[in-house]
Amino acid sequence: MEKLTCNSLRKADAGKKIALDGWVHTIRDHGDTFFIDLRDREGITQLVAKRENVPEEVFDKLNAVTRESVIQVEGNVKERPPGTENEDLDTGEIEIEVNNIKILNMCQQLPYHWKDYDKASPEVRLKYRYIDLRAPNLYKNMRIRSQVTTETYKFLQEKGFIHVETPM
Repeated sequence: MEKLTCNSLRKADAGKKIALDGWVHTIRDHGDTFFIDLRDREGITQLVAKRENVPEEVFDKLNAVTRESVIQVEGNVKERPPGTENEDLDTGEIEIEVNNIKILNMCQQLPYHWKDYDKASPEVRLKYRYIDLRAPNLYKNMRIRSQVTTETYKFLQEKGFIHVETPM
């Protein structure tokens, strides 16, 4: 079984047995079917679990999971049924049919959701900074800064410079 990131799967991967982990972005409960959008640092992938296809304990875990909880799932990549594709997602042509779920960290009620950061006071945002760090725009900025820093270090090392941290 392959362990992948959420944004790496495409239609060509249909039929593969895979494992993914990430944050529960959204949950849609349709009675006997659950849809979960799973998010990691790379993107979002839709998970689907039908009561008839999974053990009862797996369905119970899906029923208990909350937004922003961290989960690991195993399942099969399949093409979405015609008409259900999501053009807004890079992975919008596929979904993961869940076979198993492991709740790595159940999320309690957050003081605010990262999408609503502008509604939280600056004091609350500083106290719960880890919530802001989940926002895609902030992560994108951190990734760019990391790449710039890495390239700068490589350039300077090629020129014979060394990195010295002070005090020593």
